[in-house]
Amino acid sequence: MKKFSLLIIILVFGVNVIKAQTNVRAMWVWGSTSSIIEYSSTRTAFYNFCANPPGINDPNAIKDYPRPITLLFMSAHGYVVGDSAQRAKLHSFLKDAHSRGLKIEYLDGDKTWATTNISSGEKYMDYVIAFNFEAKDSTERFDGIQYDVEPYLNSGWSDPATRETIWNGFIELLTYCQTKIDSLNDGTYFGVAIPRWYDSTTGWLNNRSGIYYCEQLMNLVDYVAIMDYVDTSDRIIKDAGFEVLYASQIGKRAVIGVETQSVDPPTSTFYEEGWGNMEDDLYKVDRYFKDQIGYAGIAIHHYDYYKNFPKWGTSNKDITPPELINSKFVPGNGSSFFQFHIVDICGTGVDESKTIQNSTVSNLSNGNSPVTGAWKIDSTNYVSFYPDSAFSNDSRYLILLHAVDSVGNYSDIKDTIAVNTTPVEQWKGNTTAAFTLHQNYPNPFNPTTRLSFTIEKKAKTTLKIYDTLGQEVKTVINSNLNPGIYQINFNAGSLPSGIYIYTLSSGLNSMSRKMILLK
Repeated sequence: MKKFSLLIIILVFGVNVIKAQTNVRAMWVWGSTSSIIEYSSTRTAFYNFCANPPGINDPNAIKDYPRPITLLFMSAHGYVVGDSAQRAKLHSFLKDAHSRGLKIEYLDGDKTWATTNISSGEKYMDYVIAFNFEAKDSTERFDGIQYDVEPYLNSGWSDPATRETIWNGFIELLTYCQTKIDSLNDGTYFGVAIPRWYDSTTGWLNNRSGIYYCEQLMNLVDYVAIMDYVDTSDRIIKDAGFEVLYASQIGKRAVIGVETQSVDPPTSTFYEEGWGNMEDDLYKVDRYFKDQIGYAGIAIHHYDYYKNFPKWGTSNKDITPPELINSKFVPGNGSSFFQFHIVDICGTGVDESKTIQNSTVSNLSNGNSPVTGAWKIDSTNYVSFYPDSAFSNDSRYLILLHAVDSVGNYSDIKDTIAVNTTPVEQWKGNTTAAFTLHQNYPNPFNPTTRLSFTIEKKAKTTLKIYDTLGQEVKTVINSNLNPGIYQINFNAGSLPSGIYIYTLSSGLNSMSRKMILLK
């Protein structure tokens, strides 16, 4: 077998993560700000929506998902620059919102702030800082500031020379703002809304790739909110992968935003799919990035449309299949079994009977031989497999699940489980929070991808690649490693297209993830 090329390992110690929320559910608020501040009935309805967004009480939702909205990007320009009475109303609202567990960021921006009106962008930053300074206490202040400037909307952006001037003006504005925020040293932070394509690999300026400019921006500000306006989890994950990974490496954060209003093209919004299908996709995004320290959570654009969002959109159909969220080996005296938790997030529900009809188990450690046994429905969303004979100790099993919902949407899912019946906990690895194997990026990839992971203690560490039959195709790392964050550029040029599983083991910890090679 041709040897894989191990291009680089980067060890990072002492990463300083900014003090900010994680796993947030955020929301942009534009046109409704005045009525929320001015009218108690509107404010009450708004608070209720934040605490109970669509899907939170859905019968097929799972615990703690969807999450309540806890972070608001709120346009309040007129109140910040208004007279003392208007500013007092805004201070009062912020105090009230904070008492309900909401964090509020000031939202503003205009494309000209990167060109002819840079001074306006700087001036409004000064206004917000002055507004916060006059607050009686921290509960009456904005927690942060987000600028949504969108410099690419200026005329001349398509011309490389003019684009460079616009970009430099944008960076000049952001540098001023971040310097101001840093000088406060009071916990206020600064973020920027960016489009999903800022990391484009095509040439931007001076024959440099978009990644250079995306890194330049992310190095500067405290966080980015990626306006990832597409309507499938696969596209969102692919778009946001670089930003989340880079945020993890530099101690910053990235929020991933999606659209709910009717815009062209339809693939830029969940308007056609509705919140039922959207939540299924967002859950997949959330699970994909949840172990990356640079991932802050999801943001919805925006309240005026989101509050009237129908469950199934214009199609009025559940179009998302269920998925496997957890599988485990449950040992017992003569009755060991596999249990699978399958969910249809905010959908029509899992059809457990149809799911088990076409699902199979095979022993990868014994030539992928079929394992006979009985499939059983444990309870709603749970099915189990009981073998006719005892599971083989120290073996790997391949499970092929045909997960079906009540309207016929299905997904064929592959999963592997390692069995070690003595001791019971050994196969789990007793994973600690600091031990993390991140999702590779990009994914799918061709032929190189980055594998990154974190280990807490010095230990013998291996990183191995397997095919879907459980056969090892490469040992990437096999050595004693110190605690830290590692990144590996992995070249799979000699492998055929397909799904691969990479497994990290360090001390008693072990974790696996899947990656897709597409040539």
